[in-house]
Amino acid sequence: MLTEHGYGVFKRTVKPGLTEDAKKARLAWCLERKHWTLEDWKNVIFLDETSVVLGGVRGKRRVWRKKEETYYPHVVVRRWKGRKEFMWWSCFSWDHKGPYHIWEKETAAERKAMQADLKRLNDTRFELDKSKWELEYAMSRIYITRNQSGPCAQFKYTE
Repeated sequence: MLTEHGYGVFKRTVKPGLTEDAKKARLAWCLERKHWTLEDWKNVIFLDETSVVLGGVRGKRRVWRKKEETYYPHVVVRRWKGRKEFMWWSCFSWDHKGPYHIWEKETAAERKAMQADLKRLNDTRFELDKSKWELEYAMSRIYITRNQSGPCAQFKYTE
């Protein structure tokens, strides 16, 4: 009878639980960047985390609804932060997949050691990136005539 009336069995839609303020902040962020070029987006690193509940059911719950009722409140399951066993964190950019990290509670000593290690890694990456840029810039200068005026390119780095 349900099928005759246009209903079918679908996976429930899962969306982040966002407050109205959070929704407004996300929209404002998007509108500020709506005119960005591809070159602008190449300088962005996207990151996200998810909570992992060991032994939990994920994606197996079904609900009877019509196809056009995907986002109706009575069929959407809200995914709120909390009730987690551990956090999974990862990132990616234009041309690189970042590492992943499984986060568990840490001691103050572990946190201090990790911050020192991160600073060391960032300092090393800075030097590598600057050397690469200087080499690429020097090679591109070969094809530029000496009569050009204007500011010289400068290496910029954002942690």
